[in-house]
Amino acid sequence: MLIDSFRLPKTLLEEVEKYAINQGISTKEFILSAVMEKIDFLNQEKSSKAIHNPWLKLAGKYKDDRDFDKVLTYIEEYRQELDDESEIEEK
Repeated sequence: MLIDSFRLPKTLLEEVEKYAINQGISTKEFILSAVMEKIDFLNQEKSSKAIHNPWLKLAGKYKDDRDFDKVLTYIEEYRQELDDESEIEEK
């Protein structure tokens, strides 16, 4: 297992050992627990951001606007123009 060969800086390892002993678990268990907690936190943060993303309120707002297709066409033409200019500059 990767954790068996993982090398921590001495000062960090001392902290880990101290807290592991305090909790009555092995250093390995402490590290695994900390990693699992971090992954849980990141997963919750990720799903929380998806739910509370303020931009989602605007998604589809203009889909029924009669000028929507014109605006999309303009955006695509402008992007192509910028891409063409970038190619010329690169040469």
